Amino acid sequence: PTYAPDIAEWTKAFLPGGVASEEGGIFHLGNSGACSWLEWGEACLAAALDRGVDLRAREIRGSKLDEVAAFVAERPRMSALNCGKLESITGIHPRAWEEAVQAHFSVLYGDEPVSS
Repeated sequence: PTYAPDIAEWTKAFLPGGVASEEGGIFHLGNSGACSWLEWGEACLAAALDRGVDLRAREIRGSKLDEVAAFVAERPRMSALNCGKLESITGIHPRAWEEAVQAHFSVLYGDEPVSS
């Protein structure tokens, strides 16, 4: 997963005057680490519940892709991005996706979880 404010910040390196403004090719920009859609959903649910957000859902269950009608295209089993080129050329080391999830919910609902 990638937190939009993080990618916006990293993009500055590619603007005129940025450390990578003269670089070419493909750069992958994403928060570090890898997770499944289920793990990401569970982290989001936990972050919301920790902040006392009133949710109808209390758990997330996985589905097999062939059970979801919208997923008609073949999907790779693993599609995490390698941001090594970004890191080596710009010196940017993306924070972990878990930290980014926490940052998102802190912006939306406040900095401190209400449960411990």
